Amino acid sequence: MSEHFVNRGPSISLEGARAIVANSPLAADMDAAYAYCAAHGADPAHMLAHATKETQCGTQGVGRVPQRCAFALEYRRWERAHDHGTRFGWYDSYLDAAKDWVDLITGPVYFGAGLVTVETILPKYCEGDTRQYQQEVIDMMALWASTYPVTPTAATPDPAPVDVGALAQQVAYLGAAVQDLQAKLAQQAAYFGQAIEDLENRVKALEGKNG
Repeated sequence: MSEHFVNRGPSISLEGARAIVANSPLAADMDAAYAYCAAHGADPAHMLAHATKETQCGTQGVGRVPQRCAFALEYRRWERAHDHGTRFGWYDSYLDAAKDWVDLITGPVYFGAGLVTVETILPKYCEGDTRQYQQEVIDMMALWASTYPVTPTAATPDPAPVDVGALAQQVAYLGAAVQDLQAKLAQQAAYFGQAIEDLENRVKALEGKNG
């Protein structure tokens, strides 16, 4: 049986994540939530699959405004949640809810304990038989990954190797060319210097005759 890892970064593009939540209240915070999830090594597709399963991305139950508990996290003094005396936390924004979920999944309880697949996370995340939940999450992630794939970053080609011998020959050639040019310039300077001297002598001779 294959395992579905969720600790290897994004399996969907940011554009795909935006499309998935386009008609939900998560849309406004999607860019930041995606970035936070990816920065922690988690898969945004996994995050959105949970939000879909729990509250239809914030459109049902405790996920709706004003509670915004899109992932149906029970209130356990999460860093960003507020206690309103209810089972589930209350959030100021959907981004805060997403960050608490990412911190939970990537923290010591799951990733830190080696629980890094859909198959190992959900039995701890939910009570009872989670096989159907697992399959629905897996199916959503697979569909999204095929529909909104991450575009591979083009690899930077390695620089061509330097031919040291050819480079040395070019340097020697340029050095010889510079020396040759300097010699020609010196010859021309001497020629013009003599010509100027001859002209000055002629001028002096003419001045002597006229004086």
